[in-house]
Amino acid sequence: FNWINGGELDLGFIAEEVEEVDPLLASYEDGALVGVKYEKMSALLVKAIQDLHEENVNLKERIERLEMRLK
Repeated sequence: FNWINGGELDLGFIAEEVEEVDPLLASYEDGALVGVKYEKMSALLVKAIQDLHEENVNLKERIERLEMRLK
């Protein structure tokens, strides 16, 4: 993204997009969105990885069962 002030290219999350996912991860000043609570992101990201891992395991098991039926 590019910073609003100065246009400098940077890496990170866009606060408006983060707020859409979970407003608790956005930081506000006087009711206005001003940034991202990066220190809180780890918990959400770890949970997402856990969910994806579980889904992946379930899909692999399903594929194995389907492949066995085809033999």
